[in-house]
Amino acid sequence: MLFRSAAAAIALFAASAQAAGSLDYDYEDFRAWNDFVGSACNGLKNSPVAVKSKECTRYEDYAMTHGDCKFAATKTSILKNGVQIGIADDATCTPSNVQIPGIDEIFHFAQFHIHLSSEHTIDDTFFSAELHMVHLNEAGSRAAVVGTMIEPSRVTDNPVFEPYLQSFRAARVEIECSDCLKNEIVDTKPPGGDNNMHPYKLVQGNSFYHYDGGLTTPTCDEIVWWNLSDSVMDISVRQFNDLADIILNTHTETVTGECKKLTVANKAGSTSRPVQKLNGRKIDRICPSSMFEGEKVVEKSIGDDSSATSTIVGVAGAISVAAAMATQVL
Repeated sequence: MLFRSAAAAIALFAASAQAAGSLDYDYEDFRAWNDFVGSACNGLKNSPVAVKSKECTRYEDYAMTHGDCKFAATKTSILKNGVQIGIADDATCTPSNVQIPGIDEIFHFAQFHIHLSSEHTIDDTFFSAELHMVHLNEAGSRAAVVGTMIEPSRVTDNPVFEPYLQSFRAARVEIECSDCLKNEIVDTKPPGGDNNMHPYKLVQGNSFYHYDGGLTTPTCDEIVWWNLSDSVMDISVRQFNDLADIILNTHTETVTGECKKLTVANKAGSTSRPVQKLNGRKIDRICPSSMFEGEKVVEKSIGDDSSATSTIVGVAGAISVAAAMATQVL
């Protein structure tokens, strides 16, 4: 069934996500995920996967277009497996969108969420958290995720991430039933307010590991074009501690009146699925076209006997020149 607007597709996805969120699953017994009706959790194109670092396999540019949605038009939720912020159901704004190189579709931003401990690995290394920006095509039949790893390595707060963290905190206070938060004073104005929400500022300009996979929560539908940034998003220790506390220690009141933790994290505090087999799938590393131009400049510079200094465009080019100069010195 085709939809006439991205809004309709996003609304359908929100309903499907809500239904999936109501499934009784956790992060201890992953075999039980296969028992849900319609589950694809034992399929051949599951996610996450173990990524191996590699040289650029393609030099093409992602087209990431910011919409006009403001923070006031978003809806923030604390879920049993993490935190989420998306476009509110009654919003009239235009969401951001992304075009993936080689795929002739536009994918519209629906929401992003964060898992504690990364789901994907890079060179067998896990990271502290992983952020997923979920997008949908016009028909609502295919998703694209732009993801980035998160590490608490900044000595100061990340100003781009801070408004989102404030939104998560405000959402927690709305549902928290424990005494520790009941008396906190919370600004009724949405964090970020009239500022535009530009999610791509978290990842723009990076290279991406791209492959065909699936959702990482039940029912693991194999409908996702994955695009994982090869650069880590750094936040402060304070920001990470706040994020982890919101995900792991938010309490809600049950139907019996009991105040109970919302999270379904495992005993180690992880809300991430283990890596799945690639089953022959190819992972591309798509790099900005400027890096290809940089490498061409480097090749010309190294082969030139003159003492003229060439301008190097692109990170890869700069590294290559530095390596060549080190060799000459040694």
